[in-house]
Order: sequence, then C-alpha cells, then structure tokens
Amino acid sequence: MTRLLLVEVRRFFARDIVRLFGLILVGGIVLITIGSFLSSLPMTPAEAAEADEQIRANRTDMEEQILQCRNPPPATEQIEMMEQQGMPPEFIERMRIDAERDRTRRECLDQLQTSVNGRLIFARTYPSNIQLAIFPMALMSLAIGATLIGAEWTTGTVTTQLTWEPRRLRLFSVKALVAALGVLATFVALQALMAVSLLPGTLLRGTFAGIDRWWWEHYLDIVWRGGAVLAIACLLGFGVSGLIRNTVAAVGGLFAYLLIVENILRAVTQDLRQWLITNNLLVAVLPDGSRIIPERSAEEALLLLSAYVFGILVLSGFLFWRRDVAG
Repeated sequence: MTRLLLVEVRRFFARDIVRLFGLILVGGIVLITIGSFLSSLPMTPAEAAEADEQIRANRTDMEEQILQCRNPPPATEQIEMMEQQGMPPEFIERMRIDAERDRTRRECLDQLQTSVNGRLIFARTYPSNIQLAIFPMALMSLAIGATLIGAEWTTGTVTTQLTWEPRRLRLFSVKALVAALGVLATFVALQALMAVSLLPGTLLRGTFAGIDRWWWEHYLDIVWRGGAVLAIACLLGFGVSGLIRNTVAAVGGLFAYLLIVENILRAVTQDLRQWLITNNLLVAVLPDGSRIIPERSAEEALLLLSAYVFGILVLSGFLFWRRDVAG
C-alpha cells in the first residue's frame, strides 16, 4: 500500500498539467506581489508608527461589533415593521434568517478595517489574495482530477498498472486519495509562497499590525473552506472522468453543465437553487455566500457537495472494478 501510494504521489507531481498550472499560479503571485508593492506608498518611521497605532485602534473598536455580529440581537421589531409595510414574505423570511444566522461572523471579520494611508497591510492583503485564488485553483483542480484517470484510460496506462497491482478498488482508491492530497499540498505551497512574496513589500512599505486572534480565526476559516472546495473539485473531475474514460469529454461536459445547464435551471425555477453545484460552491467560498442560499451555511454546502462527489466516486469505482479494461 505504501509503495503504491508513493508511486502515485511521484506520478502526480510529474504530470505536465500539474507543472503547467503550478507555473501559472507562480506567475499570478508574482504579478499580485508587484501590483501590491507599486500601489502602496513609502512612509517615514513616524508615519508608519502612527498608521500602526491607528490600525490597532480600529481593531479594538471593531471587537464590540464582532461580538454583536456573532450574537445578533433579535430582529422581531424590524420584521414586524416590514410585515406592516406589506413587504413580500420571501424578503421578510430572508431578513429573519440573516439576522439569526451564525454566518455573520465571517462577514464581520471580512469587513475589518486594515488599510491606512495607502500602506501594504499584510493582515488584509494576504487572506484576500488567498481567497481570490480559490476560484481559479478550483477550475485547475477539476482539470487535474480529470486528467489523473482519464488520460490513463486514453493512453492505456491503466492496463499496465493492473499487471502489477491487480486489486482494482485499491488502485482506484489510492489514485483518488493522491488526487485530493495533491491539490491540498499545492494549496498549502501557494499560501507559503504568497506569504513570502508579500514580506518585502510589507517590511518596506507596510505593516503586520492587525494580526491577532480575530485575524487567525478569519484566515483559518478561509483556509479550511478553500481546501475543502479544491479537494471536492478535484475528486469531481476524477470521478466523472473515470465514468467517461476520457479527459476532454469529462472536463468539457462538466464545464457545459456548470456554466450552461445550471444557469438554465436557475432561470427556470428557484426551487432547485439550493441543490445546484455552483450555488453551493459560492456559499462555501464567499464570506457572504449564504445570501445566495439563505437557508444554508458553508458547512452544509460543503456536506452536500461532498455527498454529490461521494456518489459519483462510488459509481466510478464500481465501474472501474467491473468493466473490461480494454472496453
């Protein structure tokens, strides 16, 4: 098992598509770093100290608001007023849910003021850049996952592998595990590279003020949700490609469904919006994503997406186990 796992890990990072996407991400980080540095302003030590103090004061003032967001007061009076004004029931229900939802914690943390006088504020720039990178990385992860199994069916590599590892379900499971762990490792490397790239600009033209327990909570919230989305996207591509046995068809079919079919379904009826993949992805990633599906939290969206992917993987694994390899 260990040997098979190590072989698949080496094969994962040796793939051309993984290296290509890695270079694209590095290039994007370089451009973001240059842009952040050029858009910031140099400051004297006195101005820097004053800006740091202002940031700390702003954060202190925001703590009470954060606590209010975590424990929002009852919205009974506001809802009664809207009912008296004859507002639509759907709007009133959304307002009630928004007032009672715990999701407001992320919104408040995301709105903290951490920029002063054009300085490069690490506490704001770093998590924002990580969050922006999640969407393109999710598309890349989907393509990588599809390639890991689809390309091997096309080239006939699966037949060769099964000669020295005939246990099909074991081989399929290891490939899926390596796919998810590979994109997660890439996500971790991206965060480290992003942090290192922002250090020069922060030291010369910025500040590390604002990195406290509130910041760490906000940052870790972004990281775990982003990592979960990337793993789900990768396994989605892996499972569909395993069903079709072709990378191009799997990626093309998924993009067509996500971008065309789901938009049509969204326009035809609102009853399906809470079950659509794209809607749940937005709920899971965006700080205020639950406005898209008011009755669903990020955790619930991730659980639903995981259930979708698990079902696809089970079907794909079953066919991998039962179908003729040469078929």
